[in-house]
Amino acid sequence: MSVNPLRGPGIAKVNTKILDDPVVALQIGTAIEEMMSQTDDSWSPHARLEFHKVAIHSVSLKVSEMRKVVNEEIRETGEELIQIKGLRTRDKHGGIEHKG
Repeated sequence: MSVNPLRGPGIAKVNTKILDDPVVALQIGTAIEEMMSQTDDSWSPHARLEFHKVAIHSVSLKVSEMRKVVNEEIRETGEELIQIKGLRTRDKHGGIEHKG
């Protein structure tokens, strides 16, 4: 009888398409450089690599969260626009009278 150990989800993959936007790529580069400036020459190469991976992961999570907020705002704005168009259409067909 073999027992398979439970494994977690592992490290999330970074969506490299976010780097297609030069402004976002510059912001990410700057954020990673700022985080890496916290290291010094006394750190072992392994520790620097691990810190660099954490920095990349942290920055990519922040970018993902910002993109989710923007996408949600776009979705909400689209829904509001559809509602406004529906009201205007109903108004043109005699459903609502505007005073003013």
